[in-house]
Amino acid sequence: MGWIRTHRSLVIGWIIVLALYVALIVFQFTAGGKAVPFGLNFIWPAALLGTNVAVGLRRTDKPYGDVIYPIISLVGSVPFVMLCDHLYRETCANGDYANCVPVDGPWRFSMQPSDFYSDAGWLAYFALACAIGFVVGRQIRRSKDASAPAGSEG
Repeated sequence: MGWIRTHRSLVIGWIIVLALYVALIVFQFTAGGKAVPFGLNFIWPAALLGTNVAVGLRRTDKPYGDVIYPIISLVGSVPFVMLCDHLYRETCANGDYANCVPVDGPWRFSMQPSDFYSDAGWLAYFALACAIGFVVGRQIRRSKDASAPAGSEG
């Protein structure tokens, strides 16, 4: 439980993001809306950017510190990419948002070999969001440390 105490804001943030994602998927099933593409394009990358900036800003004294967090958040993105990208493929064929239709069953995926190229593209997009967020957070922290008066703990 020590990790949860020290990362409480991240845990709360991810709970909110996951609840929002569940709501988007439920909306996609019930109303046949365009929620899943919106979540893939904006909400999940924003969550990755925000949490990785927060982790980059943290100060740590462990050997690898929080460098492992961007990797964990990217690996955690895999099930969401698989679920949402394949739902998206079924409900909004060929990226045509104007012709979205409700899914004809609860778990109807498109699992053709060519579909996985799109998964790789989404994961690359999310990896970029993780890397940019973490590096920006680290650079902000380093610039604060460099401008702090000598002997102060920022």
